Amino acid sequence: MVPWASFATPAGEPIVVEPDSDLKQVTVRVRHRGVVERKVSKNKKRVIGTPNQKQIRAGQFIISRIDARNGACGFVPKDLDGAIVTSSFRAFDLDSSIVDSRYFDYLVGMPIFWKLCESISDGSTNRVCLDMDLFDSFVFPLPPLSEQKEVSMILLSVDEAIKQTENVITKIEQLRDALLTELITKGLPGYHKKWKEVSGLGTVPLSWQVVRLGDISEIVMGQSPPGHTVFDRESITLEEEGLPFIQGNAEFGELYPTPIKWCNKPPKIVNPGTILISVRAPVGEMNRVVSTMSIGRGLAAIHFPEQDRDFGWYAINKAKNHLDRISQGSTFEAISYKDLVALKIPYPVLEERNFIAFILNKVEIAIRKIKVELNFATMFKNAIRHSLLRM
Repeated sequence: MVPWASFATPAGEPIVVEPDSDLKQVTVRVRHRGVVERKVSKNKKRVIGTPNQKQIRAGQFIISRIDARNGACGFVPKDLDGAIVTSSFRAFDLDSSIVDSRYFDYLVGMPIFWKLCESISDGSTNRVCLDMDLFDSFVFPLPPLSEQKEVSMILLSVDEAIKQTENVITKIEQLRDALLTELITKGLPGYHKKWKEVSGLGTVPLSWQVVRLGDISEIVMGQSPPGHTVFDRESITLEEEGLPFIQGNAEFGELYPTPIKWCNKPPKIVNPGTILISVRAPVGEMNRVVSTMSIGRGLAAIHFPEQDRDFGWYAINKAKNHLDRISQGSTFEAISYKDLVALKIPYPVLEERNFIAFILNKVEIAIRKIKVELNFATMFKNAIRHSLLRM
C-alpha cells in the first residue's frame, strides 16, 4: 500500500491566458472515458473567461475536483500536450520507477476508486469538490513494477479483443444500413428493370406500390394516465397486478423498454409484436414490444399484420431520416399522428417483402450474436480486473 504523495508530484505550469488565445482547453469525461479537448459550439465565439490557468503536458495524470466522484480522471494524451486547465482540475507527474501509468489508469478506472473520491468530496449541490488534502493521504495497492506491467498487458490484451469485436459490430452495422437502403428502395438485386420517381422517396421499382403507413398498419398515440400531465412515481401506489407503463422514449432500454408498474387500468395498451417509436425529441428511437404494456406521451405504437411485422420494422427504420426532417415544434421537436399516418412506405408484393425482411434479419442475428460475445468479454474484463488489481 503506497502513499499517493510518495509517487505523485503536483504538476501544471501557471499561465496567464489571453481571452482570444488558441490554446486547447481540456476537460475530463466522467466514468473514466478519457481526457479530451473542451469543444465549444460552432455558432459561439470561443472566449477564455478565466485568465489564470495551468498548462499541462502529455503523460500527466489529471483529475477533476468536481467530478472525481463520477470517475473523471485519466492521463493527458499526446495531442493535448501544452493544453490548459482551470483550477477545477489537478495535474500530477507520476514516478515511473514506482508506478506503471497503464496499470494506474486501470486502477483509477474502477468504480471503487470513484466511491473513495466521493467519500472525501464536499460542498453545495452543484459544487461538490474533492478535498485534495484528504486525497493526498490516499494509499494505493501497488505490486512490484514488473508485476504492474504484466497485469496491465493482460488487461490491455482483453481491451484490444473488445475493441476488435466492437469494430466488427460497426462494420456489420454499416453493411446492414447499406443493405437496408438498397433493398427498401431498389428491391432485390437484378429483380427490377423499370423505375419511377416518388416524391419523398426517390427512385423505386415501377411495379412497387407506394402506400401511406396508416394504410398498412394501425397507429396508436400514447397518452399520460388520467389526471397526470407528467408521470409521477411518488404519487401512485405501485402494485404487482398493474400493467407495465412507459412514459416516453427516455424509458427505452438498450434493447427493450424497462416497464413501470401502475396500479390502475392504463389508457393505451399495446401488445407483443407492436413497434414503439418516439414521437418527441429525439424523434425516431425505436423498439419492439415484448409484453403487454401501456404507453404514455412521447411514444406511438405501430401495429402491422403478422406477415408484415419484420418488413414494416425495416421500412420505418429507412424512413427515420424523413421523420426527423418533418418534425417540428417550438419547445421540442415532435411528430404528429397525421404525419405518421401520411408517411410514405414502398410496398412490394408479399413474396419480395418477405425476402427483403429475411435478408435483413440474417444480418441482425449476426449483430446480436457478436454483441453477446462483446458482453461476455466485458464481463470477463471486469472480473479479472478486480482480481488482478486487488482493489
